Amino acid sequence: MLGRTYSCPVEAHLLFNMLRTRTCKGCEGQSSSMEVFTNLSLDLEPGGSVSQALDRYLTESSLKYACQCGGNTSGTQTCFLNLPNVLVLHLKRFRFTLTGRIEKVEDEVLLSRHLGLSIGTGAEALSLSCSEDPISYPVISLVSVLCTQ
Repeated sequence: MLGRTYSCPVEAHLLFNMLRTRTCKGCEGQSSSMEVFTNLSLDLEPGGSVSQALDRYLTESSLKYACQCGGNTSGTQTCFLNLPNVLVLHLKRFRFTLTGRIEKVEDEVLLSRHLGLSIGTGAEALSLSCSEDPISYPVISLVSVLCTQ
């Protein structure tokens, strides 16, 4: 190993950064944080696709947040700052019912050969917004685990 440098395969191929931005609905003040991921866990909807689940993950959602301006509603949105060589998506096949029970999602999942992703770049990342230009991400592999009770 003398004279050779080690490159961690997880860091080299799986790590990616996402920007989470919270915007107050009252004063439009923003705060943001950068998070490091190795995969994303996506909620599935009956009859939905992986692309739709990813779009929902990236769509702005509302949350209660007490801002200094007195507002208590904010929106939060996440965008990719960079993409890994290998993007791992975990599809959650279980969900909670209204009564608090866990049920398995038995519906088919639609998967296309390419996923369209938006990524923040240079100036957009600095101004805390995401690029609207989609990037096509090819689906190379799929792992399906069948569990029986």
